[in-house]
Amino acid sequence: MAIAISDVSLKEIYNLSTEDKLDLVDMIIKSMKSAVTKAKPKTSSWVDQFEGKWQDSKDADEMVADIRASRTTNSSISL
Repeated sequence: MAIAISDVSLKEIYNLSTEDKLDLVDMIIKSMKSAVTKAKPKTSSWVDQFEGKWQDSKDADEMVADIRASRTTNSSISL
């Protein structure tokens, strides 16, 4: 979206002090950043989409034990 700035507005900006110009630029940047964050999806990564979805009757210790039991050593693998 383009915003038209009149010559009067530009003259007002040119007459601002350096610090006021920097403050104006800072406000514009913050405004743009907030618009971008509002447009982004709420999930920060693909993993977050699955948060709270996994349901299992086992607790974490039982799952760790299952993973350890399913591992094989290199010597037991025949190529």
